[in-house]
This record gives sequence, structure tokens and C-alpha cells, in this order.
Amino acid sequence: MIYEFDSKIKRLEGKIKWSVIYFPYPTLITLGSKSRIPVLITVDGHSFKHTLLPSKNGHYLVYNEFIKKAVRKGIGESVHVCLEIDLKERKYI
Repeated sequence: MIYEFDSKIKRLEGKIKWSVIYFPYPTLITLGSKSRIPVLITVDGHSFKHTLLPSKNGHYLVYNEFIKKAVRKGIGESVHVCLEIDLKERKYI
């Protein structure tokens, strides 16, 4: 299933000052998990393999340098996101 939403780029609360995009749905109900979830995302038309990460304020996507370069938007601006669970096995090198 594909989840589609608009979200503002925000600063992650806490010690780490990452730019993030919050997932607006409860992940336990919609995705069946409260932990890290491998996902495929499209942000303003640009596709990436990514991981949905948990926090006390809900799950989020890190708005990393690869996404920043492609999308060219900053904190406070809105992005359109399409997200689906990545069911393929990932190999890390």
C-alpha cells in the first residue's frame, strides 16, 4: 500500500539536530510496527530508499543531503511524499 501525504520539513527535537519529515499516521496501526521500517519514498518526484525511524513524537524520515540536493527545500517548507514499505531484502556493505 502507498501512503501519500504533505509534510513540512522540521527540526528533530532532542540532542540530534537533524532535518526531518514526520509520518502523519500511527505506524503500529498502518504499517504494523513501532520500530525501524525500511521504505521506498518519493519526495517531490524524486525517489529514494530510506528508513522510517521511531521517536517519542512519531515516526520520521531524515531529510538528508541526497534529498536536500534533489528537492532544494529547507526547514519550514512543505514537501509531497509517497511512501511504501520496502519488502526486498537489503544488503549493507
